[in-house]
Amino acid sequence: MANPNKRKGGQERPVRLKWFGIPAMGGVMYLINGVTEIFTSGDDFEALTAQYLPDYYNCSNDNAVVDDRSGKKGPEAESVTVGQVNGKTYAFVALERTGGVMVYDVTDPTHVSYVNYLNSRDFTSTVPGSEVYDDGELDKWVTGGDVAPEGLAFVPASASNTGKPLLLAACEVSGTVAVYELTGKQSGNEDGGSSSGGGSSSSGSSNTTTETVKHPDGSTTTTVTDKKTGTITETTRFKDGSTLVVETKKDGTVTTTETAKNGVKVKTVDEPGKDVTAQVTIPKSVGEATVTIPADVDCGTVAVDAQTGEVVKLSVPTKDGMTVKLEGSAELVLVDRSRDFSDTKGHWPSTLPPPTNCSPAPANTPSRPTVP
Repeated sequence: MANPNKRKGGQERPVRLKWFGIPAMGGVMYLINGVTEIFTSGDDFEALTAQYLPDYYNCSNDNAVVDDRSGKKGPEAESVTVGQVNGKTYAFVALERTGGVMVYDVTDPTHVSYVNYLNSRDFTSTVPGSEVYDDGELDKWVTGGDVAPEGLAFVPASASNTGKPLLLAACEVSGTVAVYELTGKQSGNEDGGSSSGGGSSSSGSSNTTTETVKHPDGSTTTTVTDKKTGTITETTRFKDGSTLVVETKKDGTVTTTETAKNGVKVKTVDEPGKDVTAQVTIPKSVGEATVTIPADVDCGTVAVDAQTGEVVKLSVPTKDGMTVKLEGSAELVLVDRSRDFSDTKGHWPSTLPPPTNCSPAPANTPSRPTVP
């Protein structure tokens, strides 16, 4: 096949890149007029994602492991599109691995400026069943939200049903289409911001606040507060890959999901006025496991198999909750089987404190997912 870049006689044709060129390696955006480079984003993508998402810096789209892509293509700029908002021209660059879209004002190509970083990927949640285990270690998991933007499309205000310009992002891993309504005004910090600054995302991230705290043991807790629903979600990731997610709703319902490094998962729902329920998932490769169901229990509490109604024999109330030994996955209900008798009321034993192993779990004390 003839080389299309060669003229007759074997001379090379000059390659002229106009406006945007995204190199396959690394995350750098160039604006090129003829053969003269007039702008480069340099290390913007890495520096900005490190600023906004320090706990997920250079993670991939099939996990949330920090530095996972540092030796490869980093955030990996995947595609770019341009569009006009309120008379200004913007460039939108999709980051396939870390996720999200970088926004630049390119109205004047000789004076390009960074505007914002949009990201509706939800690092606080995990898609059920997405885990892959290698040698007993938690290797990969898919987070919630919009993951791995692959292609972008700009919808001008004149063609938008909302009357405002839209940016569409087709996300490969999550199988979703993220829709960002662009206002042309930046919300949040003056120097840009992650999530929804510069527009509002379909995930409703403009209605949430996020706070991340690093603990002395190396674990990290991210707290997301939904201002609209009042739901607070606290996600703690430990260095060994285990996770603890505590979701507290406005009505007092608390859902706790603990995932150990070997894949054993305990999802507990504590709804006011109802018995505590727990769904325990044990991979076949693990076999039997001893888990603790976080709940306020006493010596009269028993774990009951939700399917058979039978009491689980190998279950013991402790200060951290109900400890249960299982040989496989199960759905459990914690039931108070204690009974009061009229002839013991006021008797001195009834005034004694409960034994140590039956003391209620301290409030607001997160525990690390462990499987003996």
